[in-house]
Amino acid sequence: MTRDHWRPAAIVPAAAYTLCAFALSCLFIASTSAADEEAHVLILNGLGSDLPVYQAVDGAMRASLDKETSRRVVFYSESLDSQRFPMQALESEFLQMFSKKYNALRIDVVVILSQNALDFFKRYGSQLWPGARPVYIGSPGEHGALSNNATAVKSYWYVGETIDLARRLQPNARRIVVISGAADEDIIGEQAARRLLSTKVGSAEVEYLSGVPQPELIARLATEPPDTIVLYLAQFRDRNGRPYTPREVLRAISEKSSAPIYSGGSVETYMGYGMVAGVTEMSEDLGRRLGEQVRAALASDPSDSGGASIAVPHRCIADAQLIKRWSLDERRLPSGCDIRFVDRTFWREYLWQILVALAVIVIQAALIAALLVQRHRRRVAEAESLTRFAEMAHMNRRVSIGEISASIAHELNQPLGAIYNNAGAAEVLIKANPPRLESITEILADIKRDDQRASDIIARIRKLLRKTEFEVSNTDLNEAIEDAVRMLSAEASSKEVSVKIELESGLAKVKADRVQLQQVILNLALNAIDAMRGQPATSNALMIRSRSLSKREAEVSVLDSGRGIPSESLASVFEPFVTTKPGGLGLGLAISRTIIKAHGGEISAENSASGGAVFRFTLPFATVSQS
Repeated sequence: MTRDHWRPAAIVPAAAYTLCAFALSCLFIASTSAADEEAHVLILNGLGSDLPVYQAVDGAMRASLDKETSRRVVFYSESLDSQRFPMQALESEFLQMFSKKYNALRIDVVVILSQNALDFFKRYGSQLWPGARPVYIGSPGEHGALSNNATAVKSYWYVGETIDLARRLQPNARRIVVISGAADEDIIGEQAARRLLSTKVGSAEVEYLSGVPQPELIARLATEPPDTIVLYLAQFRDRNGRPYTPREVLRAISEKSSAPIYSGGSVETYMGYGMVAGVTEMSEDLGRRLGEQVRAALASDPSDSGGASIAVPHRCIADAQLIKRWSLDERRLPSGCDIRFVDRTFWREYLWQILVALAVIVIQAALIAALLVQRHRRRVAEAESLTRFAEMAHMNRRVSIGEISASIAHELNQPLGAIYNNAGAAEVLIKANPPRLESITEILADIKRDDQRASDIIARIRKLLRKTEFEVSNTDLNEAIEDAVRMLSAEASSKEVSVKIELESGLAKVKADRVQLQQVILNLALNAIDAMRGQPATSNALMIRSRSLSKREAEVSVLDSGRGIPSESLASVFEPFVTTKPGGLGLGLAISRTIIKAHGGEISAENSASGGAVFRFTLPFATVSQS
């Protein structure tokens, strides 16, 4: 073996080890870089994280820090719980536990809530969280001498302003009762209240109830005169060491107190739990400012000295329900006071919604009124249109009767002639000796029959000539066609036109106005007779047929052997004033179409392949066949 054979075998493992080492170093660098991209914020609460005021501030602070985009903020939370347990006995255990938890974790910012937490940080902060920048929220002067890189968000006790507010609502008050507890935070609050009230009470009597157990406190307040001003600060613990949640203490004493209660403490979280009014900062404002300072601390250079002290705006806040309960004058509240739980009337609560709804109703009412007016106008116009149509149809029938006057005269002449002849025969038979009465009886019967025939002819003509309303009834279609053909017979004969009818036997009755139906048949037949004018008599033929087109409707066809309809006029033959007859008005077919449409039928025209034109129209049966 040569050296060329063993050298690669030695190099490959070495390269593999180098690559592995490089990969591990990359992973380490990546993990280190990822850790650098995170900001670690510790929230150190000296009392209890379950207190409403701290929960409100904490939520607002986290919401503000959600806007941090340069790196992800990771929160850690620790509570010393000095509200329930004495700090002195547990301080060494906290120190050991925090040392183990945060030994390998860098904390960038420590948010300090309460005086106990501040004292703990002063003693052990640099040991537990080296390099961390403290951001404290509390009253000015409480924090004492902080480290140079610390930031404080000021939170005042507005006891003096609250007393001024109470005196505006109770100008005749001569007594002030101040309630606080026995915990360290309670004592700090009472000391601040004593200092601030020293210049506000004037001649009023002031009594401090410090650390009074809750049952005793409730009984004590139940005997207070109604004009007393009760100022509630907070009570984390009573003098017997019993812990409380300050807001629940307020709820309990307000239910039995005979005087209204105000607050110079966490006013916003006390609202709805028995506090009439007070002056304070809002928890949301405190949390937002706290978040801004934490963000600034995270972005600042470690060598920055810090030392910022940020104030938060304050405002008056009041409970409208309790002001009403204690018969206080809401008008005495300062301008801009945030009044909550107001009993708003329906109109006041939903004013703009009501206005919008009323506007919509007014607009809808206007639209409905406009539609009703339009509907009325349309009905008037329709009535006028129907009147005009009835007049035009009446004129058309009179014209048609005029055109078939010869047929009418011929048809009337037959029964009248028969009556005349029978009357002459009866005269002869009466003069016979003896009179032939049997024959006279038969002749009288013939006269009555011919007279009825003439009367029927006149009745048909009168119906056609009479101006009638549209009256639909169950009509025998075949019978109507036969009556129309009888009226046409003389006219057709004079024009040398043979008329034939082919009627389907047993045809069901249709829903139609008999007079207007006959008018359509006459219009179509007269047009057909006119179309065959000037042709050899042998070729003039008019055919009228009836048949059942379907279970729902019947069809009538009028066929002629005339010249047919010019192709350019075929599409518009039913339009008004369109005619191919010399001197015609062009209204007969238009009226016929209107009549058929009004009956729910259809009418059409076409040229026959064998010559001439074919007009067809349909009418609905009176009853639909189920077979």
